[in-house]
Amino acid sequence: RAATRDVEFGGKLIKEGEQVVLMYSSANRDTDHFTNPEELDITRDPNMHLAFGFGTHFCLGSNLARLEIRVFFEEMIKRVKGWGLAPGTAPVEMPNAFVFGMREMMVVLDPA
Repeated sequence: RAATRDVEFGGKLIKEGEQVVLMYSSANRDTDHFTNPEELDITRDPNMHLAFGFGTHFCLGSNLARLEIRVFFEEMIKRVKGWGLAPGTAPVEMPNAFVFGMREMMVVLDPA
């Protein structure tokens, strides 16, 4: 993308025509909008995250995704009393400038 006009942002001047890069992975880590943005808090309220996009680019499947994840955890809680990282393992991050996630995370489940 390119700046369409001169603009000052964060104390820096971006001139018209200069290339800009959007760091999507930082979108939900803004301390002005989230208390403890690096912590997983499923009860965060308000939770104006951008995981499903925004405006005209908002994900049409967001309601289905929310339903699927809710049902997954409801069923998981019935079947598993605890879980954690497998001993001697560590999550493997998925290096990507567009999205943040895990490529691999080995877990141990304790049946209910």
